Amino acid sequence: MVSSSTTLGQQQALLAAISEKDANIALLELSSSKRKKSQDEVMALKREKDRLMHQLKQQTTMMKNIYTLITLTILSTLDQVYTQPMQYLHHINTTGALQEDSHMSTTDP
Repeated sequence: MVSSSTTLGQQQALLAAISEKDANIALLELSSSKRKKSQDEVMALKREKDRLMHQLKQQTTMMKNIYTLITLTILSTLDQVYTQPMQYLHHINTTGALQEDSHMSTTDP
């Protein structure tokens, strides 16, 4: 699974690269004449920027989906705990997720 800090770092790197492309495009558009080479460079930078924007959109969508899944899982679990606590505890005990210590189940005289 992708960690949120790794993905956040990747998103920040993409944003930085996109900003760099924007700056280079602006410099070429402002400082260059209408030479064919300059126009080709601008178009290449715009294509690269579009590719980076697509990657950023994909990562953002992936993180949104992960956060939505986590939120729904938490809400579903909370709903089970609060609406059906005995059934939920029984489910946890039968699946082995929650093991009661043997010394806790005995009563002291």
